[in-house]
Amino acid sequence: MLIALLLPAVQAAREAARRMQCTNNLKQLGIALHNFHDVKERFPSQMFQPECEFYWPGLDVLALMSGGTANIGVGTMQIGNNTRHYWAPAHVSALTMLLPFIEQQAMWDKIANNIIAQDGTPLPPGEDYPFPEIRHPTVYLNVRMPAYVCPSDGNAVTSHELERRSSYHGCRGDIVVDTAQYADVAGAQKRGMFQPGPWGNSALSVITIADITDGLSNTLAFSEAAVSDLSNRNRIKGGWNIADTTGVGLIPIECLNRRGPGGTLQEPTGDTTHAIGAFWNSGNHWYSIFFTILPPNSPTCGLGVARYIGASSYHTGGVNSMWGDGSVYFISETIDCGNISALPVEPLIPGVTNAANYTGQSIYGVWGALGTIQGSESVGKP
Repeated sequence: MLIALLLPAVQAAREAARRMQCTNNLKQLGIALHNFHDVKERFPSQMFQPECEFYWPGLDVLALMSGGTANIGVGTMQIGNNTRHYWAPAHVSALTMLLPFIEQQAMWDKIANNIIAQDGTPLPPGEDYPFPEIRHPTVYLNVRMPAYVCPSDGNAVTSHELERRSSYHGCRGDIVVDTAQYADVAGAQKRGMFQPGPWGNSALSVITIADITDGLSNTLAFSEAAVSDLSNRNRIKGGWNIADTTGVGLIPIECLNRRGPGGTLQEPTGDTTHAIGAFWNSGNHWYSIFFTILPPNSPTCGLGVARYIGASSYHTGGVNSMWGDGSVYFISETIDCGNISALPVEPLIPGVTNAANYTGQSIYGVWGALGTIQGSESVGKP
């Protein structure tokens, strides 16, 4: 009887400690984010990091990604008689760029110094380009980063074949991303703090403090996202629903209604490629960002580049979040999400035909407003 009485208290104390560590990780990310801005005068991008152009001199990465084995930036390149692996900058995440600012300079050097000489001299046979393809067997890319995982998320800390897991995703705002891999992403307005960088494309841009006109203290930067459990894909937290098979017109509430009984997910996909939070070093959507459309702990829906990747955690009732000013707050899963029965297009917003390109105040309530950087909303921390 005594054990039965003490066990819940011990479990609660352990979870409190795990949640405190999770909060501290986010605080350290906030410090790293601002130190990065102090040095670079901008924030890191979701993908297409400007720094990566140094490592591929004269390489037209956007053209390289448009076809063949280079589609989405993964493949090989022939230099003389040697075949080189490469990982195009679409796969370089914001968390990768923050490594030197969380006391992981040695890890950054291992990744970034594996380069082709700037005069065009090839590396010795068998060597790779910097930021090797995420599934290439390179030892240092298989290292788990404790600063990037929340100890409350068992899927993030459990030993697994995908060891580069991350519990923390950057805020992409309240846009709706189409399943076409990068078309709508490239054209989207500045809605969140993390978006594709400016690699040779004027439609893509970096974010600075000056861009965040809603104010740093009113804007989300990072939040938790429960890591996928590949052995149990029908869970809402970390699972993946295949509701949007056409790639167009999925209204947010249709995704929310994919919830099944007992925390399960209707029609989960068995696709292991789209595993939420599987790689801290990849900037792909399902690995590194979330949207402020559906409330925390909602289902994730879509195919390919997901439309709705939300914030989620194993803390009771909500998620830890880090704001643009570096502060950390807990956000309830009951937060107001506005009109999730609609997309931000005509006739709701005149003149807008693509839901990824609307401007102004968010139609997704307080949650949507917290994710925007230029929405002209006065919403602050709940």
